[in-house]
Amino acid sequence: MESLRPSPACVVSRTNDLLAANRPGLRLFAGITDWPPERRNLTPHMFLHTMGRRPYRDWEKTAGHSAAHLRAMAGADPDMPELAQLVGELAVMSPEFARLWERYEVRVRGGGQKHFNHPEVGSMRLHYGADVRAYGRAGQPDRALGPAEGRAARPGRMAPRDGSGTAAEPVSAPRRR
Repeated sequence: MESLRPSPACVVSRTNDLLAANRPGLRLFAGITDWPPERRNLTPHMFLHTMGRRPYRDWEKTAGHSAAHLRAMAGADPDMPELAQLVGELAVMSPEFARLWERYEVRVRGGGQKHFNHPEVGSMRLHYGADVRAYGRAGQPDRALGPAEGRAARPGRMAPRDGSGTAAEPVSAPRRR
């Protein structure tokens, strides 16, 4: 993922657990590093973290896609305990997620573009795709590397300012409470 800098890159599980990210990828999701590595998941971040809405230009659309993706995962693998726990937690803690979950919309993850309003970089439209390297049960992607390409209002701001350390930050296997 280091070679993808200054573009943000993340490896996420099929339930959106953040498995690894380069520094620009972590900075894209402001506040996600407030949570311990084993609790970093892009969906709870979007719905529960105080800064979770901030990066998304169209939060409602992106949140709807996220809930619909989890619904697709539930249909593909209804016995996945980590998904049941994630959905249960979100349905109790986030009225917005509960409302979107009740729509019964299904959306399989794929490529596309997302619009971000990053507090440091400005407005960005990032094109992404899933470069799937491993498969879980039911033939669904287990992990996806999502390099993002696009233009930022202030290019180069996603790179770490101090240049220290490695940009890729692997995280341990996600565990739920």
